[in-house]
Amino acid sequence: MLQDCSHIVRLVGFLEDDKKAVTVLELVSGGDLLTAMEQGYREDDVKRLFAQILVALSACHELGIAHRDIKPENILLSRPRTDARVVVVDLGFAKMRSKGLRGRFTSNLGSPMYKAPEIWDRDVRARGYDGAASDMWSAGVLLFLMLSGQFPFRCQPAMKAFKSARDYARMQRKLLRTAVLAGDVHFDEAVWADVSPAGRALVSSLLRTDVRKALRGPMLA
Repeated sequence: MLQDCSHIVRLVGFLEDDKKAVTVLELVSGGDLLTAMEQGYREDDVKRLFAQILVALSACHELGIAHRDIKPENILLSRPRTDARVVVVDLGFAKMRSKGLRGRFTSNLGSPMYKAPEIWDRDVRARGYDGAASDMWSAGVLLFLMLSGQFPFRCQPAMKAFKSARDYARMQRKLLRTAVLAGDVHFDEAVWADVSPAGRALVSSLLRTDVRKALRGPMLA
């Protein structure tokens, strides 16, 4: 049961009347991971926090559930300190593996910067994708961001080349899709020089475009 995992938000209660239904969830008061990262984390802190995220994902995947929207805004902390308990929230896109397409998912969901290559595939509805594998890719993007303060893919065209913000956003999305599908992960050596070889190797193992070679389980040495 997901409710047995301390790193997934708990359902406290459910209220309903003739007009509306209200779900009561666990109060997690330490803010979200995105805000916490603004102060920067030491690699040891990242390791401890990320391990808890992997525990939450493992609990979901063991039940055949994919979260499908892993990102720092959906990771809350029990308190604003490095020894906080991590709680994964916002299971609005979460879904149990279906019987169709050999249990693969077909919906193009998730936040663009964290979406796995197979979800960017134009034939995603026909081919489907492994929900657990896509969660692990998203976790890899998240780990990259936690360790470096940067996203792994370059997709920032020169603004002056576009007449409107809409055109800029369209090109940015196109560049992002191209970079993700190619697995064009950009390590800024000046930033990653302070990250251990093990940390960098873990990121690389999560961000492999070949699902068969990508890290699938919650391994963190």
